[in-house]
Amino acid sequence: MTNVMANPSTTKRENGLVLKIGRNANKLLRSELLLRGESKLVKEHFSLGIVNSSKQVHGMAIGALASDIDVLRGLNISAMADGRDVRGAAIGLMNDVQKANGVNICLLGGYASTVNGLNAGSIIIMSKNVNGVSIGGMSSAQEIFGATVGCINVVKKKLRGFAFGLINFSKSFQGVKVGLVNICNQPSKGADIGILNIRTDAPWYAKISFGLAYRFSKKSAKCKAAPDHEGDTQETSDFA
Repeated sequence: MTNVMANPSTTKRENGLVLKIGRNANKLLRSELLLRGESKLVKEHFSLGIVNSSKQVHGMAIGALASDIDVLRGLNISAMADGRDVRGAAIGLMNDVQKANGVNICLLGGYASTVNGLNAGSIIIMSKNVNGVSIGGMSSAQEIFGATVGCINVVKKKLRGFAFGLINFSKSFQGVKVGLVNICNQPSKGADIGILNIRTDAPWYAKISFGLAYRFSKKSAKCKAAPDHEGDTQETSDFA
């Protein structure tokens, strides 16, 4: 089937249809509902499919089972919402997003490499770097600049900000952690507030404290931007 328009300039094949695209056809094609949800168009305003795959969407993408969008500027809704570069919102049962500037919401759980905004999941939410807020039944990240809220919060490298949960673990932190159990294992600056506060690298008499544990370093605040390396030493004192 061939659709020939007045001033054809290019030819594209979509789902077995050969389309002669003229100057005025771009807007029509950007809004086209594709049976398979699969498109090679440079840009679309709306993409719909059972399994949806598009290079670039500026608007809305909806996939019944899965939606894989390379570049999204808008909203992606799907059972499994995947994206390389999301500016807007990705909403799904389980999401896999490389970079999110905005909102990544997983009704069950998911992963986002870098989040500038909100990263949330009801059961488990994982990320590499979060600049903003991470919320989940279990929230796990390499680094967080902002806040993490969950039953279990795990920050594998450094937390700069606030943690609230039943169990809070961070390799080191600058800020405040509030929970039943708070754990850190490197020099930190701030306060642990909880029933049980543990610092694993402290001398035996200072490993465990109850209620409030104030941690501070005599090193200047410039250490805030310094990377963590094994073998680095800082003069610290803890008061409970």
